Amino acid sequence: MIPGVENSRPLRLQRPDGFYATPESATVALIIAIGEYLDGPIHEPACGDGAMARVLSRHGRQVLATDLVDRGHGIPGVDFLKFGRSEQIVVTNPPYHLADEFIATAVPGSRLVAMLLKSDYWHAASRIALYEAFPPRQQLVLTWRLDWTGQGRPTMNCSWWVWGDHLPVATRLLPKPTGDVFA
Repeated sequence: MIPGVENSRPLRLQRPDGFYATPESATVALIIAIGEYLDGPIHEPACGDGAMARVLSRHGRQVLATDLVDRGHGIPGVDFLKFGRSEQIVVTNPPYHLADEFIATAVPGSRLVAMLLKSDYWHAASRIALYEAFPPRQQLVLTWRLDWTGQGRPTMNCSWWVWGDHLPVATRLLPKPTGDVFA
Protein backbone atom coordinates (compact mmCIF):
# COMPACT_ATOMS: atom_id res chain seq x y z
CA MET A 1 0.00 0.00 0.00
CA ILE A 2 1.13 3.50 -0.73
CA PRO A 3 0.61 5.76 2.31
CA GLY A 4 -2.19 8.24 1.67
CA VAL A 5 -3.41 6.56 -1.54
CA GLU A 6 -6.65 4.68 -1.10
CA ASN A 7 -6.99 1.24 -2.73
CA SER A 8 -3.43 1.22 -4.04
CA ARG A 9 -1.76 -2.14 -4.60
CA PRO A 10 1.86 -3.07 -4.22
CA LEU A 11 3.75 -3.53 -7.48
CA ARG A 12 4.78 -7.05 -6.53
CA LEU A 13 2.06 -9.48 -5.53
CA GLN A 14 2.83 -12.84 -3.98
CA ARG A 15 0.31 -15.50 -4.80
CA PRO A 16 -0.43 -18.73 -2.93
CA ASP A 17 1.55 -21.73 -4.18
CA GLY A 18 3.42 -19.47 -6.63
CA PHE A 19 0.46 -19.60 -9.05
CA TYR A 20 0.48 -17.19 -11.97
CA ALA A 21 -1.53 -18.04 -15.08
CA THR A 22 0.68 -18.17 -18.17
CA PRO A 23 -0.16 -15.48 -20.71
CA GLU A 24 -1.28 -17.05 -24.01
CA SER A 25 1.42 -15.30 -26.04
CA ALA A 26 4.18 -17.28 -24.28
CA THR A 27 2.65 -20.64 -25.21
CA VAL A 28 1.87 -19.58 -28.77
CA ALA A 29 5.49 -18.41 -29.20
CA LEU A 30 6.71 -21.83 -28.02
CA ILE A 31 4.46 -23.62 -30.51
CA ILE A 32 5.71 -21.41 -33.34
CA ALA A 33 9.34 -21.96 -32.33
CA ILE A 34 9.43 -25.72 -31.70
CA GLY A 35 6.01 -27.00 -32.74
CA GLU A 36 7.55 -29.69 -34.96
CA TYR A 37 9.08 -31.25 -31.82
CA LEU A 38 5.80 -31.15 -29.86
CA ASP A 39 4.72 -34.24 -31.79
CA GLY A 40 3.35 -36.49 -29.09
CA PRO A 41 1.38 -36.49 -25.85
CA ILE A 42 2.27 -33.49 -23.69
CA HIS A 43 2.14 -33.50 -19.90
CA GLU A 44 1.48 -30.11 -18.28
CA PRO A 45 2.20 -30.97 -14.61
CA ALA A 46 1.51 -27.50 -13.15
CA CYS A 47 -1.60 -26.70 -15.17
CA GLY A 48 -3.21 -24.30 -12.71
CA ASP A 49 -6.29 -22.85 -14.36
CA GLY A 50 -5.39 -24.50 -17.67
CA ALA A 51 -4.14 -21.41 -19.51
CA MET A 52 -1.20 -23.20 -21.14
CA ALA A 53 -2.95 -26.57 -21.61
CA ARG A 54 -5.90 -24.93 -23.39
CA VAL A 55 -3.60 -23.15 -25.86
CA LEU A 56 -1.71 -26.37 -26.58
CA SER A 57 -4.99 -28.29 -27.06
CA ARG A 58 -6.47 -25.57 -29.25
CA HIS A 59 -3.45 -25.96 -31.53
CA GLY A 60 -3.89 -29.69 -31.97
CA ARG A 61 -1.73 -31.07 -29.16
CA GLN A 62 -2.87 -33.93 -26.92
CA VAL A 63 -2.41 -32.68 -23.35
CA LEU A 64 -2.53 -34.42 -19.97
CA ALA A 65 -3.06 -31.56 -17.52
CA THR A 66 -2.37 -32.18 -13.82
CA ASP A 67 -1.70 -30.07 -10.75
CA LEU A 68 -1.24 -30.52 -7.05
CA VAL A 69 -3.91 -27.89 -6.38
CA ASP A 70 -7.42 -27.81 -7.86
CA ARG A 71 -7.80 -24.59 -9.81
CA GLY A 72 -10.61 -25.87 -12.03
CA HIS A 73 -8.63 -27.52 -14.82
CA GLY A 74 -7.00 -30.89 -15.32
CA ILE A 75 -6.56 -33.64 -12.79
CA PRO A 76 -6.06 -32.17 -9.30
CA GLY A 77 -4.10 -33.75 -6.48
CA VAL A 78 -1.23 -35.00 -8.65
CA ASP A 79 2.16 -34.16 -7.16
CA PHE A 80 4.51 -34.19 -10.14
CA LEU A 81 7.55 -34.29 -7.88
CA LYS A 82 6.29 -37.59 -6.40
CA PHE A 83 4.50 -38.81 -9.54
CA GLY A 84 7.86 -39.14 -11.23
CA ARG A 85 9.35 -39.05 -14.64
CA SER A 86 7.24 -38.71 -17.69
CA GLU A 87 8.84 -40.42 -20.74
CA GLN A 88 6.87 -38.01 -22.85
CA ILE A 89 6.92 -34.30 -23.57
CA VAL A 90 6.65 -31.98 -20.58
CA VAL A 91 5.67 -28.35 -21.10
CA THR A 92 5.11 -26.22 -18.03
CA ASN A 93 5.48 -22.99 -16.16
CA PRO A 94 6.47 -24.53 -12.82
CA PRO A 95 6.09 -22.81 -9.46
CA TYR A 96 9.30 -20.78 -9.40
CA HIS A 97 10.24 -21.88 -5.89
CA LEU A 98 10.12 -25.52 -7.11
CA ALA A 99 11.72 -25.05 -10.54
CA ASP A 100 14.95 -26.85 -9.59
CA GLU A 101 12.97 -29.88 -8.45
CA PHE A 102 10.77 -29.79 -11.56
CA ILE A 103 13.88 -29.81 -13.79
CA ALA A 104 15.48 -32.69 -11.87
CA THR A 105 12.23 -34.68 -12.07
CA ALA A 106 11.19 -33.89 -15.66
CA VAL A 107 14.40 -33.95 -17.67
CA PRO A 108 15.63 -37.52 -17.05
CA GLY A 109 13.63 -39.89 -19.22
CA SER A 110 11.49 -37.31 -21.04
CA ARG A 111 11.73 -36.91 -24.80
CA LEU A 112 11.45 -33.14 -24.52
CA VAL A 113 11.01 -30.68 -21.67
CA ALA A 114 10.14 -26.99 -22.06
CA MET A 115 9.92 -24.81 -18.96
CA LEU A 116 9.02 -21.15 -18.84
CA LEU A 117 11.38 -19.48 -16.37
CA LYS A 118 13.11 -16.19 -15.75
CA SER A 119 15.67 -15.46 -18.44
CA ASP A 120 18.35 -15.18 -15.77
CA TYR A 121 17.30 -18.41 -14.05
CA TRP A 122 20.78 -19.92 -14.25
CA HIS A 123 22.47 -16.83 -12.75
CA ALA A 124 22.89 -18.46 -9.36
CA ALA A 125 25.90 -20.28 -7.98
CA SER A 126 23.52 -22.67 -6.21
CA ARG A 127 22.35 -23.97 -9.62
CA ILE A 128 25.76 -24.87 -11.06
CA ALA A 129 25.41 -28.58 -10.22
CA LEU A 130 21.85 -28.66 -11.63
CA TYR A 131 23.01 -27.03 -14.86
CA GLU A 132 25.93 -29.43 -15.19
CA ALA A 133 23.61 -32.39 -14.63
CA PHE A 134 20.87 -31.11 -16.97
CA PRO A 135 22.18 -28.49 -19.40
CA PRO A 136 19.36 -27.13 -21.54
CA ARG A 137 19.68 -27.50 -25.31
CA GLN A 138 17.82 -24.30 -26.13
CA GLN A 139 16.99 -20.94 -24.66
CA LEU A 140 14.04 -19.35 -26.42
CA VAL A 141 14.06 -15.74 -25.26
CA LEU A 142 10.75 -13.91 -25.19
CA THR A 143 11.40 -10.42 -26.57
CA TRP A 144 8.58 -8.93 -24.50
CA ARG A 145 7.78 -9.06 -20.83
CA LEU A 146 4.85 -11.14 -19.65
CA ASP A 147 2.15 -9.44 -17.61
CA TRP A 148 1.67 -12.04 -14.87
CA THR A 149 -0.63 -9.94 -12.70
CA GLY A 150 -2.84 -8.23 -15.27
CA GLN A 151 -1.85 -4.85 -13.86
CA GLY A 152 -0.20 -3.69 -17.07
CA ARG A 153 3.22 -3.44 -15.41
CA PRO A 154 5.27 -6.42 -16.60
CA THR A 155 8.71 -6.50 -15.01
CA MET A 156 10.19 -9.95 -15.63
CA ASN A 157 12.19 -11.13 -18.63
CA CYS A 158 11.31 -14.76 -19.42
CA SER A 159 12.64 -17.56 -21.61
CA TRP A 160 11.61 -21.04 -22.52
CA TRP A 161 14.39 -23.40 -21.44
CA VAL A 162 14.22 -26.57 -23.51
CA TRP A 163 15.80 -30.01 -23.06
CA GLY A 164 15.84 -32.85 -25.57
CA ASP A 165 18.73 -34.81 -27.03
CA HIS A 166 17.28 -34.58 -30.55
CA LEU A 167 17.14 -30.77 -30.50
CA PRO A 168 19.82 -28.55 -32.02
CA VAL A 169 21.71 -26.41 -29.52
CA ALA A 170 20.42 -22.86 -29.95
CA THR A 171 19.60 -19.54 -28.39
CA ARG A 172 16.81 -17.80 -30.26
CA LEU A 173 14.86 -14.59 -29.83
CA LEU A 174 11.11 -15.09 -30.14
CA PRO A 175 8.93 -12.21 -31.31
CA LYS A 176 5.59 -11.66 -29.63
CA PRO A 177 2.85 -13.39 -31.63
CA THR A 178 0.09 -11.12 -32.85
CA GLY A 179 -3.36 -12.01 -34.11
CA ASP A 180 -4.27 -15.57 -35.00
CA VAL A 181 -0.91 -16.79 -36.28
CA PHE A 182 -2.33 -20.27 -36.99
CA ALA A 183 -5.24 -19.17 -39.19
